[in-house]
Amino acid sequence: MPPADASLAYWILLLHVEDLSGRAEAVQMVLREKLREYVRKALGDARVRTRDCQERDRDTGLAVLVSSSASPLPLLREFVRSLCDSLGGHDDAFRETHHLSVRLGVHHGMVAVHGPHWSSRAINELIRLVEGTPAEPMRGGSGLLLVLSNAVHQTVVLGGHSGIRPYEYGPVQIPARESEDGSLVAWATVPHRGGPPRWATPSRDIRDESSPRTDPGGDLAESEGQPVPGISGPIIHRDFLLGAGGLGNVYAVVREVPGLSGPLAYKEYHRPDVLSRPAVLEDMVRFFRDLARRSPDEHAFLDSRLVWPLQIGYRGGSPAGYLMRRIPEEYTLKRPVLGGARSQDLSFLMNSDSYSEHIGLFVDDEQRLRLLKDLAGVLGVLHGHGIAVGDLSPMSILFRLDVWPRCLLLDCDSMRFGGHSALPPAETADWEVPEREKATRASDAYKFGLVALRLFNRDQVSTDSAALARHSDTLERLAVRSLSTRPRDRPALAQWILPIEQALAGCKPDFTMVSEVI
Repeated sequence: MPPADASLAYWILLLHVEDLSGRAEAVQMVLREKLREYVRKALGDARVRTRDCQERDRDTGLAVLVSSSASPLPLLREFVRSLCDSLGGHDDAFRETHHLSVRLGVHHGMVAVHGPHWSSRAINELIRLVEGTPAEPMRGGSGLLLVLSNAVHQTVVLGGHSGIRPYEYGPVQIPARESEDGSLVAWATVPHRGGPPRWATPSRDIRDESSPRTDPGGDLAESEGQPVPGISGPIIHRDFLLGAGGLGNVYAVVREVPGLSGPLAYKEYHRPDVLSRPAVLEDMVRFFRDLARRSPDEHAFLDSRLVWPLQIGYRGGSPAGYLMRRIPEEYTLKRPVLGGARSQDLSFLMNSDSYSEHIGLFVDDEQRLRLLKDLAGVLGVLHGHGIAVGDLSPMSILFRLDVWPRCLLLDCDSMRFGGHSALPPAETADWEVPEREKATRASDAYKFGLVALRLFNRDQVSTDSAALARHSDTLERLAVRSLSTRPRDRPALAQWILPIEQALAGCKPDFTMVSEVI
């Protein structure tokens, strides 16, 4: 265990026994002893080592610190399952006066240990979450109510892990009391009940606009509206807005969706009429499902490089939005100088080295070549299926460098599929093609040439090829050809791969890449 006065990160478990102080002292002693016994057994069943734990008695129960080196998954699976079993057996063995119902809170944060005393903002937050979550659902239930902080829910429950079922959790708004800083959100479940607690604030369903709704501050009324075809709701919570744009908002999906795995998001259009050809969006969903059956490897590759429409939500019989993969954390740039988390898109690499140094993002030319190769590969596969990106620009291309440089393409609903686009064609300023026809393989080739030039000249608008020529005359010629005003003269994406590989073979990094979060 850490030395006294050390401030370290822990998984924090808070066990609150219902109506403990209102019972006879002898009963309290028995319940405390049994609770410690059940918790220690559950920790053992979760394979948490004794030396990685500390426990302290509280007025209302027990608090446990578990080292951050322990995985949280066994805590939410084996630990909870074992504790439920023990509490169920307890009521069979003891009289009603010794009934044991427990609220278990789980959080993660820094804790300063001062001998027998702990001090931590995270512990204080967890106390608010546990004490502010209603206890009524446990009557007749499993004897255990599990309450998670929003941070644990986002990182663990929504992480797509086996045995963790997001649809069993419901959000609870914990209002601020006097002298407290703002309201908090908890996520609660009664284990093994098979759904979120009945009293938790329901997540808003993706329903037809004709379905009855109440104001945001009121209770959600019982609705007879039809569920979304193909999507079993409720699946989103409108407090968890991931992004907003001119066409719609993107929300976190907080429930499992049959047939889809992993963390998901839902893009909801502001108006159904933003789609000029709704049928194209439906065709895109069918294509991706068929590809999974026909070519699993190719599907897996594209699934890791695209935020593709996976399932459609409807309003009034028309597509109103779609489910897609949630953008992984690895594509997020977190720098204090940027004022918080930002999407890590290619525009960051089209700036001077002094700017990169200022924000702490150093990417050498070897890694730029690898990103270029990855992007060429993605576009080549899409073109092989008759798909053109169209609005290809640095803002719609995210990148990661933590394991291997790779790209992630956003706004896939704007791509041209089968000769048509679901949305009206659009282009980003300084990334327009000279020809009249947009969203073609030739227009993608033009914009890929711009990406190649601007990645290496480190500029948002320049078409100077000298920086790229220092690595490869062949790559320079390809880039110049890509900017031809005659679309038929532009090289196909496949022609870039071998020259990039040859340039990589002779590439010497200019400086070391720093990928860790500061």
